Amino acid sequence: MKTLIEFFDECQLLNIVAGVRFLPETIVFVGYDAVMTKKRRRDVERFFELRKQKVSLKYVTVERYSYESSLQVLEEIIKTHSNCCFDLTGGKELVLTAMGELSTIHQIPMVQFNPRSGRFIRVKHTDDILEPSKASLSIREDIVLNGGELVTKTEESFRWELSEEFRDDIKKMWSISRKNCTKWNQFVIALESLTDPFDSNRNLVVSANLESLSPEKQRILSDNDFFDDLSRAGLLNEVQIEHQKVLFRYKNISVKRAMSKAGNILELYVYLMAHEISEEESGIFSDIGIGVMIDWDGCFYRGERMETRNEIDVFLMRGMIPVFISCKNGEVHKEALYELDSVAQRFGGEYAKKILVTNYISSGASSRRYLIQRANDMKIEIIDSLDKLSHLEIKEQLKKAIQ
Repeated sequence: MKTLIEFFDECQLLNIVAGVRFLPETIVFVGYDAVMTKKRRRDVERFFELRKQKVSLKYVTVERYSYESSLQVLEEIIKTHSNCCFDLTGGKELVLTAMGELSTIHQIPMVQFNPRSGRFIRVKHTDDILEPSKASLSIREDIVLNGGELVTKTEESFRWELSEEFRDDIKKMWSISRKNCTKWNQFVIALESLTDPFDSNRNLVVSANLESLSPEKQRILSDNDFFDDLSRAGLLNEVQIEHQKVLFRYKNISVKRAMSKAGNILELYVYLMAHEISEEESGIFSDIGIGVMIDWDGCFYRGERMETRNEIDVFLMRGMIPVFISCKNGEVHKEALYELDSVAQRFGGEYAKKILVTNYISSGASSRRYLIQRANDMKIEIIDSLDKLSHLEIKEQLKKAIQ
């Protein structure tokens, strides 16, 4: 089989799943003008270019409500592409019916894929079709396929390295922060005020006068147990707080970065668990990312206009299925649900997995019920009450949500 013939679907994943499994020489897309737009076609082309997969892509339009049009167009295609196969994965009723009729007349193979499970379905005349190879997508491939681009944070070259030592440090920081996530967030925000924004990340020593801070931040840094907890855990060294002055040294650059933003520790903790799951179940994820910044249209305007961008706290690819995880180390507001749903719909469509991980959803009972119901309506899985769960229990819930 050299040529794959398939309907061009609104869901881009359905347009490429057979192409990356069969690796044909040519893919002929049959579709409607309103769906098979120039932008969507270009996104498919960029996707195959990114994968360095050499394939000739052709596009043929059919009338939306004309069976005869679909039949005639498909007849013309199979005349010039005799060694072909119909893929039904993204088809619509009229085109599928026309494919079925032509398959019966000309003995043309018909196949289908289940994108979620990866199952290959032999529909008709497939005796000569070999079992297709397994395939998976990277995070960038998923973003490019859906019209966006991965943003490289040029101002930050830092990359998280999950050494055994840092894994242990993440667990220590999480154990300390989970005691009171609200106070932890306040503490980390206050710590940020002690560091010169232009200071090198490599400078691990912090020496500051508390009198330069607001009374509230002075109180937060002077009256809490986090300095003692972090010192005992070996995450902060040489800690001195006296006479309105504070002095300490971060254990290393990774610990400093982990404590540079209030939400970092929960994101890192979930990122660590994703790696543990991947190590326990080899091959479950084809890509794992943290703090993934997406540009929505894949065009960078250099100040000419506002960019539409979103950052995904933890982004996983399970084969061809994207998993979007939002981490909230504190109370959740409805905007967090809408943002997660919006990004997942844009860059994953109906097959995307959406997970919200949080310490607590809301302090109010009625607000909590509302948010849980809205999450259910949006098909967002919630993992909450993390402070009451063990590491193993959280990981098992994460595994279940990803299934």
